[in-house]
Amino acid sequence: MIMRTIEQIKFLEKMKETDKKVIVEGMNDKNALKKLGVNNLLDISGKATYSVIEKLMTDNTSEVIILTDFDREGVKKFKELAKLLNHNGIKTDDNMRKRFRQIFRIIKIEELNYFIKNQMPLGNFHVI
Repeated sequence: MIMRTIEQIKFLEKMKETDKKVIVEGMNDKNALKKLGVNNLLDISGKATYSVIEKLMTDNTSEVIILTDFDREGVKKFKELAKLLNHNGIKTDDNMRKRFRQIFRIIKIEELNYFIKNQMPLGNFHVI
């Protein structure tokens, strides 16, 4: 359990340091990641896909991490969004998505709130 927690903390540190935009499905997902210090977030709930892509292109975004949920609907959104982003010249870091799933073993991103409350030692890692 301790090794898993250390791996999770290291992964979150990497997420905090990335300059890639992290795309999430909703405000609960965004808030959970923000509490862990990840700030480069884009919530796509209620937004048309074309407007999301347009915003990323306007911001000269070259690569993103898509952290939609890992349920059927989230995987469908991931595939559709990744295809459209790649078609428009924006790379997707699929490895970060896969690693996130392996390390946290959650289905919904907002489940990170459980991690925050119950698993994470607060030592040198600051929960916001």
